[in-house]
Amino acid sequence: MSQFTALMFKNFTLYRRAWCCSILELLVIFGVAIMVFVLRRLMDVEPQMETSFVGNANYTLNLPSPSLLVPGFIMNCTRTTVNGYLTNGGKIALAPPQDPLISKLSATLTSLNYSTIFFDNAEAIVRHIRDPAYGGDLDPICFGVSVESSSNSNYTYSLWFNITGSNTTTQGPRTDKETTILSPFSRTNFQPLIISGMMEVQNLMNNYILQQESGNPSAMISGKVSPMRQEAYDYDDWGSMMYDAFDFMLTLPIAIIYLRMTGVMMLEKERKIKEVMKVMGMTNTSYYGSWILHEFLVFFVASAFNAGMVHATLPRVDFFVVLLLYLLYSLVLIAQSLFIQVWFTRAKIAILSATFLFGFQFMMCFLFKNSLDQTLDLSSGVSVSPIAGVSLALLAMLQYHSMGQSVNFGNITEPMSQIRISTVFAWQAVNIVVWFLLFLYLEQVFKNEWGAKQHPLFICQWLSKLCKKNVNDESLAPTYYDLGGDNTDYVEILELTKIYEGSDRKSLDNLTLKMEKGQIFCLLGHNGAGKTTTVGVLTGMYEPTSGRVNVFGLDLKTRLHQIRKIMGYCPQHNTLYDDLTVEEHLRLFGRFKGFTGVQA
Repeated sequence: MSQFTALMFKNFTLYRRAWCCSILELLVIFGVAIMVFVLRRLMDVEPQMETSFVGNANYTLNLPSPSLLVPGFIMNCTRTTVNGYLTNGGKIALAPPQDPLISKLSATLTSLNYSTIFFDNAEAIVRHIRDPAYGGDLDPICFGVSVESSSNSNYTYSLWFNITGSNTTTQGPRTDKETTILSPFSRTNFQPLIISGMMEVQNLMNNYILQQESGNPSAMISGKVSPMRQEAYDYDDWGSMMYDAFDFMLTLPIAIIYLRMTGVMMLEKERKIKEVMKVMGMTNTSYYGSWILHEFLVFFVASAFNAGMVHATLPRVDFFVVLLLYLLYSLVLIAQSLFIQVWFTRAKIAILSATFLFGFQFMMCFLFKNSLDQTLDLSSGVSVSPIAGVSLALLAMLQYHSMGQSVNFGNITEPMSQIRISTVFAWQAVNIVVWFLLFLYLEQVFKNEWGAKQHPLFICQWLSKLCKKNVNDESLAPTYYDLGGDNTDYVEILELTKIYEGSDRKSLDNLTLKMEKGQIFCLLGHNGAGKTTTVGVLTGMYEPTSGRVNVFGLDLKTRLHQIRKIMGYCPQHNTLYDDLTVEEHLRLFGRFKGFTGVQA
């Protein structure tokens, strides 16, 4: 805890003294959020009066009326003549051809100049739609009816609709099968069930069933459909105006914190400050824990502000739902930052890589968000990308609010604009766990310039020991070596050899020496003789190729952390912080050695 608090003090001191970058970092986030808020206030909300449609012929549909099959989404199924040439639009899929209901419907559609295509069953329609040649060599389908059962007074049929709203004949359904149109009802018209022709076709099918069951070929159900009234409401075009920018404006600026964290941690690694602190006794747990908490607090401030702006612009959206979304997203970015810094030793390269990773996830969101309106499974899958998940969740909140619906913890499991916010939360949690586990593993096994690394299968060895251990297990006790004499108060190097990776030259060749307690030992030699390498091995910064080092009876390879608690090291290069005072450096390194309070 003493190390952790000292490192937290160091992080916040550096953050505060780099005030220019810190202020700019927060100003970008706050500035964009405030801009969204101001734009929202500039938007006029127009109150709409209550309107009655009863008796209005323009909003009345008489059933059956086969001529009304032409308007709407199936108008592209109509065969028309342009300049003397027959233009064949998308076809109406019917299955199966031998069913009597399908036969009657086919005759009716043919008389209305529709083009039909027959399939053996619904599965054949699915295969047709999924074929890569669909819309090219294969005929596009703009409407469909499939009968599953029409015997023994048991009638089951499905209506298939193209819900793209496109006027091109090559567009097909976005999903394999739809029993109803997914779009919400409009307040001012019959969208989508009526003008799409769905109610007409449904009525025709029901009449065919009536005729077959009654034996009367002229039996028919007639009806009239008309909306009663439109309730008074406030017309707000905020959702449609901000759809393409709302999520990006409230997501991208947070990347600044993520990139800065990556850069600062990598500078400590590049300048060997991190490794020197480890030599002086700092633990990985304290180091990474202090960075995680520090950045989480910075993210928390930004997240709370952004959540407040979202709630201010979308009052029906619960503040804490948005806050939780941002905090989960922040933890993912922290985990990704830790993951990236494992791979590199140069800050600039690490920042470029972090930018690329963030940009890749951003492009994934950008490419898919406009094609997910009606595809729940696909949008849920794309939300595995943290940025895409946050983006889709924000857009769902925007659209739900525009429809007059609230967003809270009670309905986050419901589909909103074809995304469940709870699914986004779940994927964010999975990302946190996966990225942190990848970081923890690779930090132990990935080789870089400094420090000894574990074998890639060290987990198996660790689990094996864990399963076998008991309170009397002697293998868990510190390893001491009897090197001769009455005590172990000395440092001994035994047959030490070091060959750097990529080189066949031995920097150390079978070195053996002994340094007694109380001695002042001086190691002299020309450039390249191996002095720095020897000290690097003694401090654990370099892993020896072969040989053994014992410090006061402790094996350097297995007891490095205990050895570092009693070790002091002054490197030949500058490993101090530019923005910390001498006193602050002394207090920081003193905490690594266990000094507290006045001692530190």
